[in-house]
Amino acid sequence: MNSKKAFTLIELLVVIAIIGILSGLIVISMNGATSAAKDAKRKANIDQLRKALLIYKVQNGSYPTEATSCSIGSNCTNLVSALVPTYLAILPTDPNSGSYYSYISATGADFTVGSTLSNSTGYSYTASTGFGTTGGSGGGSYSSTCAAASGGGITCTPGTISSTEEYCRCVLSGATTGTTSWTVPFGVTSVNALVVGGGGGGGGHYIMGGGGAGGVIYRTSHSVTPSTSISLTVGKGGLSVVGLTGEIGDNSIFDGMTAYGGGGGSYTGTGVTGGCGGGGGGNPGCTGGISNQPTSGISAGIGYAGGVGGNYLPGGGGGAGGVGLASPGTYYGGAGGPGLSNSITGSAVIYAAGGGASGLYSGYGGLGGSSSVGGNGAATGTVAKPHGDPNTGSGGGGGSYSGGSILGGNGGSGIVIIRYTHP
Repeated sequence: MNSKKAFTLIELLVVIAIIGILSGLIVISMNGATSAAKDAKRKANIDQLRKALLIYKVQNGSYPTEATSCSIGSNCTNLVSALVPTYLAILPTDPNSGSYYSYISATGADFTVGSTLSNSTGYSYTASTGFGTTGGSGGGSYSSTCAAASGGGITCTPGTISSTEEYCRCVLSGATTGTTSWTVPFGVTSVNALVVGGGGGGGGHYIMGGGGAGGVIYRTSHSVTPSTSISLTVGKGGLSVVGLTGEIGDNSIFDGMTAYGGGGGSYTGTGVTGGCGGGGGGNPGCTGGISNQPTSGISAGIGYAGGVGGNYLPGGGGGAGGVGLASPGTYYGGAGGPGLSNSITGSAVIYAAGGGASGLYSGYGGLGGSSSVGGNGAATGTVAKPHGDPNTGSGGGGGSYSGGSILGGNGGSGIVIIRYTHP
C-alpha cells in the first residue's frame, strides 16, 4: 500500500508565493545595485569633467563658454572643441541612453556641470560654490543658486519656507540701480515672483507732494526652464531735489515683468508720470486722485492706489499725497495711498505705499501710506522729510516751505523676490 502523501493545493500556492516574494526581492536588490553603480559612474564623470575644466582655465584664463545649458554628447559644441582631445580623449556621457550631463558657462568666469541621479535628485559641481546634491544641473544646492546671483550692485539672500519651498530675495547693495542674473535650480519649472519698482522722491518745494509708490507685479506659476539664466533688475528710489519735482523711481524687472518706478512729488499740483507711478497733487497719467490700475498680471507694472489728499487738490495717482485746504487759511498735507500686503516670503509685508505731502507754511503734514511704509510729511517744514522704507518701493515724504525750500524724502528702493517649490 502506497503511504506517500501529495502536496495539497494550499501548500503549493504558499510555496509559489514564497518563491515569488524571494524573486522580487532579488530583482529589487539587483536594480538597486545597478542604480548605485550608475550613480557612482555619474559622480566619477562629473569629477573628471571638473578636473579637466579647472586645468583648462589655468592654461587659458577662462572656462569654455556655453551661453545656455547644453547637453554633453548632444550639442555642447564649444565644450567639445575646447576639451577634446587636449584635456580629455572624449567627453564622458551618462550611462543611460538618451540621458545627458548638462554644462553652462555664460561668461567663462564660472561654470556648472551636472547630472540627474537614479532617484531624480540632481548632482552637480559649480566652480564658485562646489558640489551640490540637491540642485543638480541648476547649479549646486538651491540656496547656493540664490547666493550666486549676488553681484552687479545687487545682494540676493535665500530663505526657507518649508522642506520643499524656498525663496530668493534680491535687493540693492548700493545706491544705484543694479542688474544681475539668477540661474533656475534643477527641478524647478515654475516660480512665484514679486517685482516692485523704486518709489518716487518727494517734492522739494510747495505745493509739496509726496513721492508716488513704485509699480507692483505679483505673478504665480510663472514658467521657467531649469538651468537657464534669467536677468533681473532692482530699481533705486527717486531722489528729492530742493526746489524741484522729486525724481521718478527706477524700474525693476524680472523675466519680462517690468514694475515701473513711482512718480516724483511735485510742487505744481500736477505730479509726475512715472509709468503712472504717482506724483504730488494729482497725476495726469492716472484717474483722478486714485489709480484704479490692476494689482496683478503683466499690466500691473504701474503704481497702485493713488493717495487721497485734502479737499483742495486731490492726491496723486500711485500713492502721492496732495495738499488740501482743510479750513480757511490753513493748509494740510494729504495722506499717501495705501500699499499692498504680500506674503511671498511667508510673512505679510507692505510694499509700494505712497509718501504723504507736507503742509504749506504752518500746515500739517500728511501721513505716509499704510503701516508707515511711505514717508510722512512734516508739520512745519523745518526738517527734511522721511524717506520711503528701502526694499519696498514706497514713496518719500513731500518737501515743504518755511522761508525757503526744505528737502523731501527719497523714495524707497524696489525689490525682486522669487519663490519656488523643488523636489
